[in-house]
Amino acid sequence: SDLADTVDDDDDDDAVVPDLPCKVEHEGSDDTLDHDQETDLTKETLAPEPQYSPTLTEATQLSKDFDTDKDQLAEKPEKTNSLTKTLPAADVKHPLQDIWVFWYYQGDKKKSWYENLLQLWEFDTAEDFWAIYNHTIPPSNLQPGRDFNLFKKGIRPEWEDVNNIEGGIWSITLRERRMRSPEMDAVWTEVAMLLIGHQFDHLAAFVNGATYSARKNQDRVSLWVRANLDEHRGEVQAIGERLRKAVHFAGNNFILEYATSQDWKNKAGSTVNARMILHMQ
Repeated sequence: SDLADTVDDDDDDDAVVPDLPCKVEHEGSDDTLDHDQETDLTKETLAPEPQYSPTLTEATQLSKDFDTDKDQLAEKPEKTNSLTKTLPAADVKHPLQDIWVFWYYQGDKKKSWYENLLQLWEFDTAEDFWAIYNHTIPPSNLQPGRDFNLFKKGIRPEWEDVNNIEGGIWSITLRERRMRSPEMDAVWTEVAMLLIGHQFDHLAAFVNGATYSARKNQDRVSLWVRANLDEHRGEVQAIGERLRKAVHFAGNNFILEYATSQDWKNKAGSTVNARMILHMQ
């Protein structure tokens, strides 16, 4: 069940984390291993050490700077024959206003939700976010049943969390039911930038995190909102409007709708009755 208890965060630091969704390059080749080959990666090896307390946001400009950084990196690609590639350290770091945690749900049917949900990385600078972003596979390459989660520290990606239970989610799905689409990668990136860049402004306190859910018939990007719909309908709708503006490039290919946590908790099958629908333009 998606609502089962989850793992203790105090796992042994030396424990091997299985099946991490990380890119790994071969010596002298640009090929990457898929996630089923990516074993023996440890949290200690890959996790960037936070260096700053969150005090400011420069994510919009940083996203532009990052395009230049990627071009420079492409001229001198890093090669390794190790599955324990470390994340590169930046000389200058830009603190974020919040500390964020990247979670991965393995989707192993032999394990409980408690065992499947892995806390991989914690970061509080823009540079560490991009390091993680560039060392994970595109979410559209995830196998069905697996999730990426990006949440504020202290909030778990589950309905029962006290910060989620009274709220709900804005979900973005393709209008046509397709198993996979690179378009969803762009949507995921934009949503992540909204979060870490504090681009919801005064509404940021109502936003907890986001999930990319890979499913057999249709992938979904979800923005988790802590606000109670009955008490904060205006704020919930404003968050949805800001989200629609950020992913407007997707055009009419996507559906943007809101349902409460209780709606999702009590849903029948894979669908849920929406409380709000915003049409993409």
